[in-house]
Amino acid sequence: MKGASVSFQLPYTCNAEHANHHRFGINRTVLTSDGKKLVSAGRDGCIKCWDITEAEPTILSSLEEHIDWVNDLLLIKDRTLISASSDNTIMMWDIEEHKHKLTFRFAFINDELIFLGHIQTM
Repeated sequence: MKGASVSFQLPYTCNAEHANHHRFGINRTVLTSDGKKLVSAGRDGCIKCWDITEAEPTILSSLEEHIDWVNDLLLIKDRTLISASSDNTIMMWDIEEHKHKLTFRFAFINDELIFLGHIQTM
């Protein structure tokens, strides 16, 4: 997909009719290397995995362990997802199994986690 530009509108809503959508804004998105799935980090504390192979994105799963904004995502080998949240946690997920695997909790006094760096190795 190098050089390709694709646009999707991911929904967020404040009503129960669309309970699978984000309830507030989206802070970050990451795309799998095959371009078939998109993962979004929401201000509702949820991470949503989307199938984007059709014209209308469909929800595959909702990962709901964070209790504050999810600020950043890092996808490793299209299966392991790392998320950073304003709840001062970094969590590890298996997006193929739609499961939470691990939580790292940090004790910040006046700060929050907002960024995950990624170093590529050759």
